[in-house]
Amino acid sequence: LQFFDSKFSNNIDPVKDAQKSVETLSKKHELYVVTGRPFSTKQKTVNWLEKYFPNKFSGVYFDNKKMYEDGTEKHKTKSEICMELDANILIDDLLRFTNKCHEQLQVILFNRPWNQGDIPSNVKRLNSWLEITNFISKNE
Repeated sequence: LQFFDSKFSNNIDPVKDAQKSVETLSKKHELYVVTGRPFSTKQKTVNWLEKYFPNKFSGVYFDNKKMYEDGTEKHKTKSEICMELDANILIDDLLRFTNKCHEQLQVILFNRPWNQGDIPSNVKRLNSWLEITNFISKNE
C-alpha cells in the first residue's frame, strides 16, 4: 500500500502501445478493468484510467473486495467477476490469474519477467500490446 500512497503511483505512464491498443479494441469490444489492486486505491486507479484512457472502460472492478450499494462488502475473484461480466477474454500479467481463469475464457498472458513458468496450453503468451491487439483482431 505504501506505493499506492506515494506520489509515484499517479505518474506511471501506460505500457508502450497500451493507449493505442485500448483505443482500437474499444471500437469493437466492451472493455472492463478487473484489478487485484487494493480497494482502498479505487479513486487513484479510476483517476489514472481516466487520465490515460478516457471513456474507454465500461467499469472498474476490484477482485479483492466488492462494495454494494447497501454498504456491505463481498470478496469476488477475477474469475467470478469475469463470469458476471460475461467476458470472453482476459488480458493479465499475473500467472496465478491466468491459471485460474483459463478454463472459462480465452486468457492472454502479457509476457513479463515476473510471470515466467508453465502455462496451460490454451493460454496465449504475448509480448506487447500490438501483439495482443493483432491476436484478438485475427480471432474475431
